[in-house]
Amino acid sequence: MGGGCSLWGEGVSKAYPGVVVFEGASWRFRGRLTLLLAPNGSGKTTLIKLSLGLARPDRGRAGTCASTRREVSFLLDAGEPPGWASVEGLFRYLLGLRGLGYSRREAVRALEEVGLDPGFLGRRLGGLS
Repeated sequence: MGGGCSLWGEGVSKAYPGVVVFEGASWRFRGRLTLLLAPNGSGKTTLIKLSLGLARPDRGRAGTCASTRREVSFLLDAGEPPGWASVEGLFRYLLGLRGLGYSRREAVRALEEVGLDPGFLGRRLGGLS
């Protein structure tokens, strides 16, 4: 799984009582930042848990790429941030938790890298998933 990926899955199936989350799904995320945006209940948390070994797939394989130099950070079930806060405010907060400084230019670049308009920095979190 080389090539700078951080999380991956191959042919993954996962179900919980009464709900199938994935059926034969595959993924590979690359780069410094991966942002998962999808409706509530679509499997974002399950995908992360499978990749990090916090849950086991029913079929298939999932994991993180072996690298002693790569760090995978995630915020999982940390509670809902206040709906009145902005995307930019969330970036500042999360970077501060890691002891990193905020750069608006880098935030714009990160949004553009995932295909989002820089205008998202001013959006309120209450309208996003």
